[in-house]
Parts: sequence; structure tokens; C-alpha cells
Amino acid sequence: MKAKTGILSVNWNQGRKEFSTMLWAHDMENEVPGSINGLTPQAYQEDAYLRWMSRYSTHIQDQKITTKLYLNRQQLDFINPAANINSLSTSSALIGDVELRSSFSRSFQLISALQFGQNWVEASDYSGSPQRSQITAQLNPVWRVLDPVHLYGGLRLDYYSDFGDAYSTNVGMNVELLRDHLFLKGQFSRNFVAPTFNDLYWPDLGNPDLDPETNLKFEAGILFEERIESIQNQFEVTYYDGWVKDGIRWLPGNDGRSRPVNLEELRLQGFEIREECRVELGQLHLDLQGMLFHSLAEITMPRFEGDRAVGKQLRYTPKWQFKSSAIFGWKGLNSMVTYNFTDERFSTADHSSPFDPLPSYQTSSWSGSYQFRLNQFRFTPQFTVRNLFDESYSVIRDYPMPGRSWQARITIQYKFN
Repeated sequence: MKAKTGILSVNWNQGRKEFSTMLWAHDMENEVPGSINGLTPQAYQEDAYLRWMSRYSTHIQDQKITTKLYLNRQQLDFINPAANINSLSTSSALIGDVELRSSFSRSFQLISALQFGQNWVEASDYSGSPQRSQITAQLNPVWRVLDPVHLYGGLRLDYYSDFGDAYSTNVGMNVELLRDHLFLKGQFSRNFVAPTFNDLYWPDLGNPDLDPETNLKFEAGILFEERIESIQNQFEVTYYDGWVKDGIRWLPGNDGRSRPVNLEELRLQGFEIREECRVELGQLHLDLQGMLFHSLAEITMPRFEGDRAVGKQLRYTPKWQFKSSAIFGWKGLNSMVTYNFTDERFSTADHSSPFDPLPSYQTSSWSGSYQFRLNQFRFTPQFTVRNLFDESYSVIRDYPMPGRSWQARITIQYKFN
């Protein structure tokens, strides 16, 4: 893999006015060796993009107005000379956003937003040049009913040039059970997901008859916070339960090639446990984080007569995952170690493959950086080692992941007077 990235950002503020803009250029080339059953040593993929983001905010009395503009142009090419594949694509996006934060009283605030988006793509594998326009209006009120009880909600209305109108909504509640320490949270939401251009138009495999995906989700949790002198601690447990209608998934057909389909109904449920701790001793700090995920995801209605996948865990969806990190910092020096565990997964919908389940795997990484100033410049060199213990594993069956690898980079910032 070869990658080059450049970021230029400018920030300005005066009183209650703020402006920031950033230009981000990236160019990367990856070898794509294919699966162990069909090696493609000459295949490679080129991914390059140019992004510009700009943000301005000001206040009119107690109301804060924020405008955002986002431009993106991305080129993604896949070349495989052995198979005579020369897939070229360029996608573009333009998104504008205006947000208004209004405070009507100490107990009631309202966030309203209006957004316009235009997406289009030109690809050698597409017939024509698909494009999509989208207009979004959004309202998010927050109401403190009583001192320990906060209600919040959201209503989002979307209009898609290719799918018509749609809505998403959510309502939730936060209750402060023990002041500044113990909080109870709950939320119910309904969301809408439109198919992507690849879902609809991928040559020979896309499905132009796909319906949008809708989902309902309920979640509830409890959060505990504590600070004792130089130690801060957060502990949170969240349970969720959800239903997905017309879920969009890429599934293999009789020829072994995957195509996007609408699944009748999916059931998703599980819980998350998060623990964070920060210790500060002068200029020295230590941040510890651990997250445990348990996910049950299954098809609840048969897609066809005799569907043996009903009631079984979805493909490539582990029941258990654990993620952790430790960050040590002293003055300008920082060091981070991560450890992740992923449980076994299944590569087939009905778990019938002799290769199922795929074995669980563990990965670790380390990175170190040092920040220093020189006149108006700030330099941050960083060195990262991924797959620290050279673990052999596959996320997708027959596609082994890279062994130990390293990356070096330097960030340079300049501050104007």
C-alpha cells in the first residue's frame, strides 16, 4: 500500500463569530491479491479524493446560526490486467447546511436545520450517469420537564429525487437519578435508509428494484460518572432491540456471486458495556477504555420456501466483540496501545459451509507521537505499528488480512498571529 495525504486548515474567531475551512487531499494505491482460491497478483486499486469543508457561525441575540458547505470529489479505479478489468469511477457530492439553535427559556431549546445535497457519479461500469438530489428539514427539541428529567426528540423529513419523500423520528428521555453521578437514558427511533448507487446500478449485480430500508430501534441504558481528585471514571450499560424491514444485504446467488436484496425482516438485539477512566498527575495522564459488545442478528421471516437461514446469526456478524485502548501522555509525548477481540462468524446464511464458523481472532496495535513547537510551527511526528503480534486471521473467508505493518507520518501546523 502506498498513501499520501495532505490537510490544510484555517481557523478564525472574533467574539461570538467563528470560521473554519479545511482542504483535504488523499491518494492511495493498494494491491488487491484476491482470495487464496483465485490469486490476482497484478490487480490493484487506486483511491484518490479531494474534499473541502467550510463552517461559519455567529449569534443573533440568544440564537446561534451555523452554515456549513461540503464538497467531495473521489476517484476509485480497479485494474486487473489478467481478467481484462478496467473499472474507473468518479463520484462527486455537494452538501449545504444551515442550522439554528434557539433557546426560548432555561428549560426549552430547539435545534432546526435545513440541508441540500447533490450526488452524482460517472463510472465505466454504469450505464448512464446516476445522480440524486436530496432536501432535508430537521427539528430537535430539548425540554427539561423537571430538574432531573430531560425530554428530547427529533423529526427529520427527506425528499429524494429517486425515492420521493421519507421521514425519520426519535423520542428519548434522560433522568438524573443521583445528581452529577447516575443517569438513566432511553430512546425510541424510526429511520430510513435509501439504497446506494452501487446497490442499484453495479453492472450485472445491481438491483434497480430495491426498496428503501426502514428500521425501528429501542435502547435504554444507565450511566455512572465519578470524579475523585485526579481520577475521572465513566461506566455505561446500554441495551438495544431493533427491527429492520426490507433490510438491504448483499447475498450470494446460485452462481456464487453476491447481489443486493431486500430481506423481509431482521431482528437486531444486544447490549454494550463501556468503561472509561482517566488519571491526571500534573503533566502526566493515563486514559483507559474498554468496550464489550454482544449482538444477536437474525432473519425472522423466510425469504423463500424452506429458508434455512431463519433464526440463525447473520453472516459475518460476531456475537461478541471487545475493544480496548490505553493512552499514556506526558508533556508532548503520547503512546497508545489497542487490543481488540472478535468472536467467530459464519460465512453462509444457513451456517452450512464446512468452513463455518470462521475462527475468532485478536489484534493489537501501538502508536507513539511527540509534539513540539518551533516559532509559529507545531510539529507532530507519529509512528504506528498495526497487527503488532503478526496475527494470522481473515475477516472475510479466504481473504487473509495483512500481517504486521508500520506507518510513519508527520503533521505540521502553522498559527497566524
